[in-house]
Amino acid sequence: METLIAQSRLFRNKIARAFAFEGTAAVNRFGEVDMAALLEEFRDPEGSDVFGPFIPSHFGVFDPAQDTVAELASLLWSVRTAGRRYRMVSLGAAPGEWAVRAERSYKKLFPNGDYMSFNFEGDPEHVELTKAFLRNNHANIEKNVLVHAVIAEKDGWAYFPVINSDIDWGAGIAALSESPDDLDSKVNMTEIARRDRIAANGGKPLEFRTVQAVSLRSLLDRAGEVDFIHSDIQGSEEAVFTANIEAMNERVRICCIGTHGSGIESALLDVFAEHRWNCDCAFPCVMQDDRVIRDGIFVWSNPRRGWNTQRRITSWLVGKKYLRGSKQSGRVVAGLTESLSIFVLN
Repeated sequence: METLIAQSRLFRNKIARAFAFEGTAAVNRFGEVDMAALLEEFRDPEGSDVFGPFIPSHFGVFDPAQDTVAELASLLWSVRTAGRRYRMVSLGAAPGEWAVRAERSYKKLFPNGDYMSFNFEGDPEHVELTKAFLRNNHANIEKNVLVHAVIAEKDGWAYFPVINSDIDWGAGIAALSESPDDLDSKVNMTEIARRDRIAANGGKPLEFRTVQAVSLRSLLDRAGEVDFIHSDIQGSEEAVFTANIEAMNERVRICCIGTHGSGIESALLDVFAEHRWNCDCAFPCVMQDDRVIRDGIFVWSNPRRGWNTQRRITSWLVGKKYLRGSKQSGRVVAGLTESLSIFVLN
């Protein structure tokens, strides 16, 4: 744990340097990021910051707990050190606040930059909610692609629990197979997960929906280099990132993962360390009676892709290298549309 604390301090030092606060304004004596200072560069002319207010206001509320600070700070870090092309991926995307945050912050620094996000959500009612959230918060619909599918360790089909979408935000993949006909024999849920889904759904028997499963590698093959991944996939993170780590080595700069179990965290630390990623921030989850009562947050950066500000400086000097333009964006969306169910927002 002392090693993780030291690595978290390294992350905060990177944040301070990247935002040119020289180690003073961006962090306080307790090591928490001073969000007022961090957001100053991203405020709009009216003085409101890029993280709010949201519509409806109860989504995306800023919680000053360290884990939330780490999420927000890692997103801003990815934006502040980006070039004239920026790609963000949100896994478990509902209600859509990470897409809105990414677009607002990136467009503040790069108004004419080439921005796109890919947002995956497994529950159809949460997909509808995310559509409405993006509309209500004036997101560019063409640049924030919403996909009704789950990210998994491999391409195929998955069972996703039928949930009470008003109150249940903890559902994840219950079965995965190359064929939808084999899913019944592949169901793998803990007893706690079963009880939680049933309780949240008013005691109704557990049921599943069949949804398309897409490997992270398949997504990255279509999206190209990704600056930031935000993941909240409710216990599937070990399988997904372990199976796709080599693709991430090639394509991903920064990854912020919500964790849902101490064993999962240990496995992720091992695989990212084996592949020489930097663990820049580590707030382990809180467990009680084998149940996660507070998600963990881990941030990793890829030394192969670089995070330093030189990339941003170079992007201004050689703008065409980074600014791919609408034709490239169109090809990305077209490639996804060939195999995924894209929800086009009108």
